[in-house]
Amino acid sequence: MPAADERIAMLDFLRELRSHNDRDWFEAHRARYEVARAAFQGIVGELIDRFDAVDDLGGVTVKECLFRINRDVRFSKDKQPYKTAMTALLGRGGRKTAGRTYYFHIEPDGRSMLAGGLYDPSPEQLAKMRAALAENAWPLRKILASDGLSAVLEPWRAIPSRSPPRATPRTIPPSISCA
Repeated sequence: MPAADERIAMLDFLRELRSHNDRDWFEAHRARYEVARAAFQGIVGELIDRFDAVDDLGGVTVKECLFRINRDVRFSKDKQPYKTAMTALLGRGGRKTAGRTYYFHIEPDGRSMLAGGLYDPSPEQLAKMRAALAENAWPLRKILASDGLSAVLEPWRAIPSRSPPRATPRTIPPSISCA
């Protein structure tokens, strides 16, 4: 894990990049970017070690997990060349993983997040997930009902759920089974 001053330097660099998002500024501060990038790589390496202890990530490397800081601006109205966050995707194939993954996003001022889920699951993975929910949806329901998450999800509760797929057992509520 990087030292606290390296993590602070990473957040400071990203905060300043928000205000100076152009190539000239970035090149003038490339050394700071490299320090920030090294700090982020250290954090991602630590996450890989910790997640690999409970979920086999298949020997993925830090380099395979990192996303570039450059934005693809070809078809965007926003022509800022750089992302103002550092991001990584942890899974068996790194950032090119489909299926079960963990997304890590570091951005200053309370905009960081860690998320997990299934990305573009195969029909077999989706069927396995639905079967597990049909057998025991209680752990997921407990998470969804927790105070912090419940408050965040409240505005979405008014949106009508789609019907569950035909093969989904009736024991799974539509709000959990739809994909």
